[in-house]
Amino acid sequence: SFSSHTLQLHFGYSTCLTSNLHKLLEAQLNERACSRTYPAVTNSSCCCWIRCSVVLTPLTHRAHPIARLSPLAPARTRQQPRSSRPISRLSQVSTMVKNIVVTGANRGIGLGLIKELLKNDQIGKLFATTRNPSKSPELQSISDPRLVIVEMDADSDASIGKAVEQIGKVVGSSGVDILINNAGVLYPVDINAPINRKEASKNFDVNCVATMAVTFFFKELLKAGAKKAGHSQVVNISSVLGSISLTWGAVPPRHFTAYNMSKARTYLPLFIAGLNMYTKTLAMDWKADGIRVTAINPGWVKTDMGTEAGELTVEESTSNIARTIFKLGEQSNGLFYNYDFQPLTCSTLRVPDCFSYIIVYSLVHNKRPRSFQLLLIMSKSVVITGANRGLGLGLVKEVLKNNSVGKLFATTRTAAPELSGIADPRLVIVQMDADSDESVKSAAEKVAQTVGSSGVDILVNNAGVLLGVDYSKPVKREDAAHNFNVNCIATMVVTQTFHELLKSAARTNGHAQVVNISSILGSIALTSGSTPRMFAAYSMSKAALNMFTRNVSIDWKDDKIRCTSIHPGWVQTDMGGKAATLTVEESTSNMASTIFKLDEPNNGLFYNWKFDALPWYKRERSSRIGELSVVITGANRGIGLGLVKELLKTDRVSHLFATARNPSTSDELRAINDQLEQRILI
Repeated sequence: SFSSHTLQLHFGYSTCLTSNLHKLLEAQLNERACSRTYPAVTNSSCCCWIRCSVVLTPLTHRAHPIARLSPLAPARTRQQPRSSRPISRLSQVSTMVKNIVVTGANRGIGLGLIKELLKNDQIGKLFATTRNPSKSPELQSISDPRLVIVEMDADSDASIGKAVEQIGKVVGSSGVDILINNAGVLYPVDINAPINRKEASKNFDVNCVATMAVTFFFKELLKAGAKKAGHSQVVNISSVLGSISLTWGAVPPRHFTAYNMSKARTYLPLFIAGLNMYTKTLAMDWKADGIRVTAINPGWVKTDMGTEAGELTVEESTSNIARTIFKLGEQSNGLFYNYDFQPLTCSTLRVPDCFSYIIVYSLVHNKRPRSFQLLLIMSKSVVITGANRGLGLGLVKEVLKNNSVGKLFATTRTAAPELSGIADPRLVIVQMDADSDESVKSAAEKVAQTVGSSGVDILVNNAGVLLGVDYSKPVKREDAAHNFNVNCIATMVVTQTFHELLKSAARTNGHAQVVNISSILGSIALTSGSTPRMFAAYSMSKAALNMFTRNVSIDWKDDKIRCTSIHPGWVQTDMGGKAATLTVEESTSNMASTIFKLDEPNNGLFYNWKFDALPWYKRERSSRIGELSVVITGANRGIGLGLVKELLKTDRVSHLFATARNPSTSDELRAINDQLEQRILI
């Protein structure tokens, strides 16, 4: 016969069995233990749960003696229909019960995730947040004791705090194991039409700033979950549109039909790129707390946002997402996955660099290089925004040293004594507040009156701000939003307003150039965790700016307008501080030189002030890779070795064959081979 102690000892190894199940099984077994004779057990509940004990035993990595000791052991041989046994479901999950929070759960993907997650026996409590529970009838109709509906408005810190407090009372010291940031919006913003600042800002506020605020408020509960289970998980529902690496053309036109925008470009990617940067930054910063962070693309889904034209039903998307979430491990921290657990890239293959050898330029571009690329014959009109101080003022001084500049328009919000003190007839100072549509329009009209049909050859978007937002503390929404508004949305407005002047210059001179002064902090590929947390909103806004660069470079290519991002370095300005490594002159003199070197191959790419290419994305094989297979003889040293290094900097070379008389003595060549063995063969 069995004692309660024996049963409790055995089933205590499995946290999947609740105390109620213990009591049920105890009662059933004790009842049968009274008779000492045990034919085949007929009680299906008892029989099933005995089988569960046998299945769960291997999870403890110990062989329990219950089967040998139990007079009920013969019941293990009794077969039941497979559909009636809960073994298969229980044996597929770990023994740890999980508490999960899903935001924006009233409809669409959020509601679908609730339904799919409740199919998993591993769920302890599932908290579904919604702005207005009374207006969520389908969510309310789900009858499952594990589901707890929580009112939460992600736009309100007070509402988030109240929701966290409510959830904390339920989970106690167990904390939250998984936080799924699903709430999001799409307000179409068309670069080919006047920018609606309010709607552009809403995209950032909901998709980025609100996510930062929610995640911060849940940090302590996530830490508690990590303390209990060894780790906890944040999942940001992102979009493939936020992947800079996968942005090789405009968003497919079919995605626009529901918005009646067949010829427009919806710049959601800017806002989602910021979320992906947040995912990468947070993953490194919270790693020590045992909190992992991952972004997931749900696919193009038939929801109110995706429209009926979507390729996936909500169930197809969310069933895959639910499985993916439970597959996430340490190696998934800070990465980006598709709904079906296929890895996506949001960011690290080197992009084409400036070429040190004329022969490389000729080979790659299949044309003769121009002799004097720095001094073009045509007189250029240049616009530099935010020119009253720092980098903007330094760029004005350096660009004026170039004889190819005919007119230089320096915009400033307020009076700028040092700028006004520059005595050069080519300099025109223009008052412009990039936060005001009317001011930007007025500035463009003033520039147009001077340049006429010649247009603007180069637009340098330099104006920017850095307001510290530390997501380890309560997020100041207005400061976070201000980073996006100035560094990205204002740049969109200025660029779009100057579009016609850029097109005019392109018609006259063959092309025009937009230069966005970005930051290495906006490179997801180079985000290493050393960046102070207070720069989070700034780096997210610069990642969004880099996405804007990619989109414009593709979308305006037919207008012969190129767009490139440049990182100015860490400069001794009001923003960079006195501890910075570069003077304004060192940075801007190099940037001015770089700007006049930009050519067609540099369109849509990212460089530092010295014209060194910076990575912001990774592509395993693009359409551009594979165009050239190159053989270099005598590649063990000197010019041959130099050519090997330079050619491998461009992704147009898929295979490079380096010949050497004695490869075993070519240490440097072999070192290159070890790093890039898929592209080079000695």
